[in-house]
Amino acid sequence: VDASYEMILEGATLVDVREKDEFENISFSDCVHISMSNLRNQAATELDMNTPIITCSNTGMRCASAAFLLATLGYDVYSMQGGVMGLLKLVENQQG
Repeated sequence: VDASYEMILEGATLVDVREKDEFENISFSDCVHISMSNLRNQAATELDMNTPIITCSNTGMRCASAAFLLATLGYDVYSMQGGVMGLLKLVENQQG
């Protein structure tokens, strides 16, 4: 999660692949929400091929599949191990 967070601070796009109801419960202001079920269809219109992408899900399982899919489409992509829950914990720790 630490490396992913640093990449986000440096300009990478965070793509949350959770379903809508999961996203509405916990979300980050600067992320792009594309559910896993819509990723293939929406990637071309929502994501920049020239910007690194970091995928996230609740715990990190779906984001690995999403990263694989985006990589096959030609994106520079990484999956966030630890998922949204890990990122939340990191942000909370850094904010004190």
